Amino acid sequence: SSHFGSSRLAEGRAAHPRFWTAHRPLPPPPPPAAMPSRSAMALRQSLRRAAGALPQQRRFAAAAADPVIARAREMQKTPYDPAKEGKVSAPNYVGWDKEIDEGFTKLQTGPKKGGRPYAEICESALDLIGFTPMVRMSRLRAHLGVECELLGKCEFFNAGGSVKDRIGKRM
Repeated sequence: SSHFGSSRLAEGRAAHPRFWTAHRPLPPPPPPAAMPSRSAMALRQSLRRAAGALPQQRRFAAAAADPVIARAREMQKTPYDPAKEGKVSAPNYVGWDKEIDEGFTKLQTGPKKGGRPYAEICESALDLIGFTPMVRMSRLRAHLGVECELLGKCEFFNAGGSVKDRIGKRM
């Protein structure tokens, strides 16, 4: 006997991947004295139905997917035929060169106008109203013991946690 409660489980049946989903043990029934016998029978019958419903649904889903999986495996094993598929080519990319750099530079649009000047790091949350805040993380820097300026950008954050922060500050 094993800790699963049956020696047959220890002999290899539990190794099957669907064993636990298809053959779940029913929960123990409540003690007979706890409820009338009719209620106990109805509860047991309901538990049996519930335990059997899930594996049937899974079997249905697996049966529906089997033709798709079979077709995918068939396509995977099909060798490449240039006469049917055409020539497949890819550029010989060896790294960033002068031509790529010129094309990249030509496509740049330049800096955006307006907005928050990120060189100014605020000391108070009130200074952050209306902007995506950047916060100096001095306590975390000290805790980690790093020798740099540690900043955090708080996306989707306003000082008071509301879209009404701007009007609230002016009031």
